[in-house]
Amino acid sequence: MQKFLLIVLLLFHNIVWSQKLTESILNDEKKVLQLIATSKKFSPIHFDSARVNAEKAILLSAKFNNEHLLADSYTAKGLAFDYQSNLDSTLYWYEKALSIRLQQNNKPELIKLYNNYGVSYFYQGMYDRALVYYIESLKQSETLKDSIGIARSFNNMGLIYDKKGDWSKATAYFEKSLYIKRLLNDDAGLIFPLTNLSNIAFLQKDYSSAERYMLTNLQVSEKINDSMQIGISYGLLSILYAIQGNLFLSEKKIAECEKFLPYVIDEFELSLLFYNLGESSLLVNLQGKSEKYLKKSLEISKKIKQSDLVLKVYKSLQELYKKQGKLNESIHFYDLYTVLNDSIFNINQGVEIAKIEQQFQMEKKESEIEFLNTNMEKTNAQKRNWIFGFAFLGILGIIVTWFLILNNRKSNELEMRNAQIQTALAENKTLMKEMNHRIKNNLQMISSMLHLQTYYSTIPEITNTLQETASRIQSISLIHQKLYTKDSVQQIQIQPYIKEITEYNIHNFGNKKIIHVDIDSDDFTVDVEKGQSIGLIINELILNALKHAKPLKDLLRIKIVLKNGFDRKILRVEDNGIVETKNTVDLSNSYGMQLIQSFVEKLDGKMEINREYGWKVTIKW
Repeated sequence: MQKFLLIVLLLFHNIVWSQKLTESILNDEKKVLQLIATSKKFSPIHFDSARVNAEKAILLSAKFNNEHLLADSYTAKGLAFDYQSNLDSTLYWYEKALSIRLQQNNKPELIKLYNNYGVSYFYQGMYDRALVYYIESLKQSETLKDSIGIARSFNNMGLIYDKKGDWSKATAYFEKSLYIKRLLNDDAGLIFPLTNLSNIAFLQKDYSSAERYMLTNLQVSEKINDSMQIGISYGLLSILYAIQGNLFLSEKKIAECEKFLPYVIDEFELSLLFYNLGESSLLVNLQGKSEKYLKKSLEISKKIKQSDLVLKVYKSLQELYKKQGKLNESIHFYDLYTVLNDSIFNINQGVEIAKIEQQFQMEKKESEIEFLNTNMEKTNAQKRNWIFGFAFLGILGIIVTWFLILNNRKSNELEMRNAQIQTALAENKTLMKEMNHRIKNNLQMISSMLHLQTYYSTIPEITNTLQETASRIQSISLIHQKLYTKDSVQQIQIQPYIKEITEYNIHNFGNKKIIHVDIDSDDFTVDVEKGQSIGLIINELILNALKHAKPLKDLLRIKIVLKNGFDRKILRVEDNGIVETKNTVDLSNSYGMQLIQSFVEKLDGKMEINREYGWKVTIKW
């Protein structure tokens, strides 16, 4: 009986101890989950708190050997470094998490982790690397038939192509994401592709599509009662209506947006919203509001190190102070814009040079491996020949061997020379781009100074001359801008060049006229000298229309046609101004027309002027 009681007591003790151990483990797991959640919460706002909580989670999950939570803890620590833009540390902790997930073959967690990799590379501007991980996430999502993961991957891939400027591909991926979200009735998920599609339409100046997407986004945000997204939608609509000239609607959306400002918590979204409010207020001439919101956007953008947004704010503040006549402040922000723009350009150039160097080293290693393999094959063949024919071909073998040594030496010398030439070419290309960039900056500075000088001129003739000279300098500056942003330093694309000249002149010299410009241009490349002549001809003809054309109705129409024919090119610029006299135009009385004639002669072309229904100039070369 005593033995039986002893056994019962031992069993009871073991059961109690086992229960306490299980409860302890469960409590530890809850604590780890809480630490991970806290770390992720602090990641965007306080690095040290996020890091400390992640490290505590790592220690605790390692203590009771829970690999799933350990991988989650590694990911949380990587995320903390990610918000600090510390890519090396981020990748180190993500790699530790990835090794566990691969051993577990945990596909849902792998999908999340691959997305984290993609986001890290994306915000570092390494878009090709980000795309690799987004595609891997898509593959894993398709294997699991995870519709939400597939839609997220499509949206992320669209963001990559948006950054690369391939808007057709970006639009296709965003529309795929939108289609899946609608099938899933995922209202909250609709917001991302709708916003992205609206942004692309806005960049392409397809304002009707941009408005349609954004209004749909607003309806969805109101349906799910997402105050932050409602405010963001109103902000984007305000700037959209302002650009289209609908000042009443723009002011209304500004007022509605301001009501939702307290609900925007994310600092990036808040800085972007302040910028949109500042820019739309500037466009509708609410200068006090514009200055307040732009300065708030600048403060937050600097804090979170969003250089692209800081650059936009500098540009807007320069325009604001220029409108107010505060020339010193305008020049100050122009200088800040130029310095930051140069800095961003130099960083991008550094990345491009690194890529060139990396590619060169890879090609060099491949050549060395191929050369070694070739030499090995030749050596083996020689050995066989020596074995079977040494007695008869000994002397010949020595001669052949000596010939191969000499040939190999020459090949090495040739390879070294080729490598030197390739390096020199890459350096020359980089120097040419830098030179064009410097020229562009200097020309823009001169143009800006001429614009500012017009504020001090009281003589209309001098003011007009200064403005026209600034416009001509800007046209030449655009040529050099095209050269340093493209791979070619000898050729430019003519279509975007024409568009930028036109937009510049309408914005700066439109004198509040109602203007409609129709550009019908083939897209082809021309050399720098011809491109400059074409650009300056168009510049003079647009200025001429803006100054002298008086249409019957308020709307001034300017049409620019440039066609690349089989054996010649044709440029036509016309407007709907009233023809007061049909007499032959005396080119010698107009400095602008003399300039046009000299550029036509440079093109070896002919010019025709028709004034029957308006001013129409046709140039063929």
